[in-house]
Amino acid sequence: MTARALLQGTVVTLLVVGYPVIVYLLASHGFPWLGTSIVLGVLIWRLRTHPQRVWLIAAMIAIAVGISLLFDPATFAKLVPVAIHVTLFTVFWRSLDNVPIIERFARLDFPELPPEIERYVRQLTKVWTAFFGINAVLCLVLALLPRDDIWATYNGLVIYLMIGVLFVGEFIWRKIRFPGLQTPPFKESLARMIKYGRDVHDWKQQNN
Repeated sequence: MTARALLQGTVVTLLVVGYPVIVYLLASHGFPWLGTSIVLGVLIWRLRTHPQRVWLIAAMIAIAVGISLLFDPATFAKLVPVAIHVTLFTVFWRSLDNVPIIERFARLDFPELPPEIERYVRQLTKVWTAFFGINAVLCLVLALLPRDDIWATYNGLVIYLMIGVLFVGEFIWRKIRFPGLQTPPFKESLARMIKYGRDVHDWKQQNN
């Protein structure tokens, strides 16, 4: 990974993690519309090379204006976590029809998985699917409530704590469930996930 790619990844990560705080600060200091404007600007910029999608840009602007009029100017920006969790829910849920996405990552470390491990990672994929689905609903409810502080706390802190609990809990349970399983060092596994992460999403096409 180049220094530029590492820097870009770090910046994106910081922006994603700090997004709820940024939106909350803008709203609490009298600039609730600015969060929505930033989100729209990013979406339009990403679509700038697709002139055939002008209708999509127009639709997003109309939706943003409509939501802002029905609720408050910051609501559209507050719906971003909903879109993220719906996307993750869809990716994990659809992978269950083919090769569960967690199994795809597991095979980066273990090309040949024993049947019991295959069953385990399938169940684990279902757990994460449920997690993202429930979070999508909760994020939607909190986005529509007039309490920006609760929304920011949940999306900027509580969700990450829950993810941490799931990771640690799964690690402990895996050690109990498969005491003889030898896993590579975390640093090596993480490096493979970063290197081959995009290929994992296209697993179905690669294995047909």
